Amino acid sequence: MKRLKFIVKYIRYYLTAQNENDIHSPFVFDLFTNIIKDINPFHVYKDIEAIRSELLQSNKKIIVRDYGTSASHKRGVKEIAKHSAKSPKHAQLLFRLINHFQPTMLLELGTSLGISTLYQAAGSKNCKLVTLEGCPQTAEIARQNFEKLN
Repeated sequence: MKRLKFIVKYIRYYLTAQNENDIHSPFVFDLFTNIIKDINPFHVYKDIEAIRSELLQSNKKIIVRDYGTSASHKRGVKEIAKHSAKSPKHAQLLFRLINHFQPTMLLELGTSLGISTLYQAAGSKNCKLVTLEGCPQTAEIARQNFEKLN
C-alpha cells in the first residue's frame, strides 16, 4: 500500500513539474534524466524493431486460446503484434530501466509474440528471465523470434 501511495505521489509530481530542475530527489532526478528522457538509440532497438516489422507484415493466422473465456479463435499475427505488443516507446523504456538497474531475475507473465521479452533480455545479459505464455502457437512464434536474435 505504501508503494502504491508513493507511485501516485510520483505521478502527481511528474505531471505538475515543469522540467527536471523541479525534481529534488537524487534518485528520481537520475531516473528521469538518464532513463525516462534518454532518447539515444541502443543497438538492439534496430534488431528488435525489424522483428516487429516482420510480424506487422505477416499474413499468418494462428489459433489463439483465451484462457479467460476458455474459447479459441483465429487471429492474425499482424493483429496480435499491432494490439498486444508494447509500443516501441514503452518497450524501449523497459529496456533502459532493466539496463540501468541490472536485475538478477525477471518474471514475465504473458509473452505474447516476445517483443517485450526481447527488450528485457537485451537489457540485462546476466539476468535470469523466465517468461510464460499459455497459448502454444503464440509461444512458438515468440520462440522463433528469440532464435532470430541469438
